Amino acid sequence: PDPYDAAREKESQIRFLNDSKALSKPFVPPGRERVLEKPTRVLLGDMMSSLYKVVLEDWPEAQPTVLSTAEDLIVVYFSTTSGGGVGGGKGVLTYMNNALKRNAAIQQYNLNKVVEGWNVLTDDGHVMFT
Repeated sequence: PDPYDAAREKESQIRFLNDSKALSKPFVPPGRERVLEKPTRVLLGDMMSSLYKVVLEDWPEAQPTVLSTAEDLIVVYFSTTSGGGVGGGKGVLTYMNNALKRNAAIQQYNLNKVVEGWNVLTDDGHVMFT
């Protein structure tokens, strides 16, 4: 055996190991949006509290109720029988449609309406917005 061949073989192995450790490009996670900037279930209580405070400040006579469903959807109820000016008319619908575009809590948490649960009159005399 040639001692020079063993040295070349050893160098070749070392070069191969060093080359295989190098990554071609830096790691970039997939997707355009940052995952940590989206609201999670942990923030559900904060979202509901913020939404309630903003709606109550805008329309205290309406006596809003903000709840979450089993599917973690946020629902805003307005009583039509409380005499707070809601009455089931177009006023509350107009307010909630404008709130989608201008409400600070809705914009902060990037909330969207659920069409099937928007402006629904319940059996117990509430107007529901999901």
